[in-house]
Formats: sequence, C-alpha cells, structure tokens
Amino acid sequence: MLSEVKGNCLIVRSVGDHGLEEGFAQMKAAMDKAKAAFEASGEKIVMFLDMLESEEEKDPAEIRQISEFFKQFLGFLDGRIAVFVTHDLHYGLSRVFSAYTETDGLDVQPFFEVAAAAKFLGQDIQTLRSDDQAS
Repeated sequence: MLSEVKGNCLIVRSVGDHGLEEGFAQMKAAMDKAKAAFEASGEKIVMFLDMLESEEEKDPAEIRQISEFFKQFLGFLDGRIAVFVTHDLHYGLSRVFSAYTETDGLDVQPFFEVAAAAKFLGQDIQTLRSDDQAS
C-alpha cells in the first residue's frame, strides 16, 4: 500500500494482496500522515483509495472488520472516501464497505472513472493521479 497526502486529500494505492493485519498497519501509517496534515491545516481530509493494482478479495466479515477499524479516524476525516475500481468485484466489495460505514459518518462511493471520483471529493483530477499516470 502506497500513500501520500496532497492538500486535504489522502491518496492510498492498494498494490497486490496482503493480510488483514498487514493492511491495518499500512492503513494506520497512511492515516497518521492524514492526521498530521489535518493538524497542520485544520482542514478535514478526504480519501481516494485506488484499487487499480489491487489483488484484494476480502469477504464480508473482513470488510466488517475494516469498517470497524476506520471508526478511529473519524475525528480528522471529512467522511468522503472515493474508491477507484476497475473490476466488478472491487465495486461490489466497496458497496458492502459503504453499507457497513454509512451510519458511522462515512460516505464511501466506488467509481470506475477518476474524474467522477475527483468531482465527488472536490479535488482536481491531477491531484488523484500518480506521477506515472499524470504524463
């Protein structure tokens, strides 16, 4: 998992497959960057989760655990999480995640197009692209 903060946007790129605990550790490190950006600016953070290179296939019970894990970050997250997907499986898993988190104040939406995700997050499309995608 690769992560960076650009302005008020945490960008996380899921690469390959990894176990739940490893994923939690990597997401915690990404969220630490987001929290530092929030503390520096006072502006809540939106999140772009790029699943383009992901090989993840979590089951609903694991997605429930992930949704519980995300509750600890509600203090500095804006609530909007855009999930960029290219496979129907990731789209469906993102919808399950959305259903589990909607009552917690998170608005998780899957997108097949980066432009639509950027609009949802209020970000410029170039902000969401990685350096190798920008050219």
